[in-house]
Formats: sequence, C-alpha cells, structure tokens
Amino acid sequence: MKEISDGKLKSNTRNQVARQLRHLRSVEAIGDAKDSYEMNRSGSEYISNFNGVKTLFEYTKKLQSQVILDLGAGTARAIREISESNLGSGLVFSATVLRHSPEITKYLGISKVHISPVETLRGVADSSIGCVLANLSIAYSVSPNLAVKSIDRVLVPGGALKAVFPSLTQSIKRAGVLQDSRIFKLELESIGYDTYENRGPQLTVLLAVKPGKAIEGAAQNLYFADELTVFDQLTDFVRDRTTNRAGG
Repeated sequence: MKEISDGKLKSNTRNQVARQLRHLRSVEAIGDAKDSYEMNRSGSEYISNFNGVKTLFEYTKKLQSQVILDLGAGTARAIREISESNLGSGLVFSATVLRHSPEITKYLGISKVHISPVETLRGVADSSIGCVLANLSIAYSVSPNLAVKSIDRVLVPGGALKAVFPSLTQSIKRAGVLQDSRIFKLELESIGYDTYENRGPQLTVLLAVKPGKAIEGAAQNLYFADELTVFDQLTDFVRDRTTNRAGG
C-alpha cells in the first residue's frame, strides 16, 4: 500500500508541476505590464533586489565552477548587463527560462539558455554550477522539494544559491502558486546547507551554501559583506554601464 501511495504522491506532484508550468508559460507568452517588467529587469534591479552580489561572485571564482546560473531569467537582460560589467569579470553566465523568445537571443544567446523548469533543470549537468541566482522565480515552484534537489544536483561542493522572494503581503497580491522562502530554507538545511535569510517588508533574500567547501556561518558572512557594500556596487555598476555605452 505504501508503494502505491508513494506512486500516487509522485504522480500528483508531477501533475502539479506540469499545470504550474503551463500557467507560467502562458504568462510569459501573454503577460501584462507588470509581468513584462518583472521579466525584463535590469542589472541594477538585480543587484538591488539581491542586496549585492560582488562578494558572492568573488567567492564563486574560487570554486570548481565559475558558472552563474540565473533561474527564470526572463529576457536575460539583467545577467547580460552584469556580465558586461566588472562584477561579471572572470565568470560565465547562463540561464533557464520556460520558453524561448527573441529577447533571449538578443541578450544572452540561445546556446547559454536552458528551457526547463527548476524542478528538473533539464540540460544542466551535474556539479557544473558555482552559483545559482533566483530573482522572484523559484517562489512559483509547486514542488520546493524537487526544486531543491535539482539545484543541489547542479551545484558544485561549496556552491551557493541566492534567491529573492516576495514578502507574504506581496505574495497575496500575485497570481499563481507562491511558496514562502522558509519552505526552501528548511529543505536546504535538511541536506546540510548553511543558510541565512533576511526578511524585509517587500522582499526576502535567502542565501544558502552547499556543504563541501563552506564553513559554518559562510552564508551569513557572504550576505552581510554584500549588503554593506550594495550602494557602492550599484554606483560602480552604473559607471561601468555608462563607460561601456560611451566606448561602444
């Protein structure tokens, strides 16, 4: 009986993921003004939402993989802009989306993009990613357990996940299934990740570091090192963008 129950549970989970995936693909295909804004965020908006990324990126450069994977990247505009700045120096950027669009080719190139939900991360090799970014994306997963298993599969030892979630108040205003960051935090901690969570009135930022290279308190130290310098990071990023445009 237990095998039948487990089978039904897995089947129900797959069905839920499939329904949510169809919904989100339709949102990406149609979308309203707010959806379009969230899919086409700029690099500065990423840096602001994540409360900085510089220290996290410097940490990633010391790992077995220097690949940054942006989950649910939308048009990929943000990571394209970051990759062209000093913040992105020495790193390789890739992304996942739910459907292809001309903007993705424009900003990142289809060869660096995986069309896959977070629950499977199809096409992303095991232990190939140094850092996973998720800006207002994995909150839409209907199966945090599967999402965490996929993220863990692709991260190298010591690899990091930095994810932004809408606050509970903001979540109520949004359509679709939305998961609280604490569900992901508990899932990650259950498999040994060091985690730190900063819950704000609008956004919650979760930083988790995979066992292997990490030391206790690594997530908190990485988070605060970036939060304390986020204004300087934004200033430098804008200067880089201005210089690149002037030179281009």
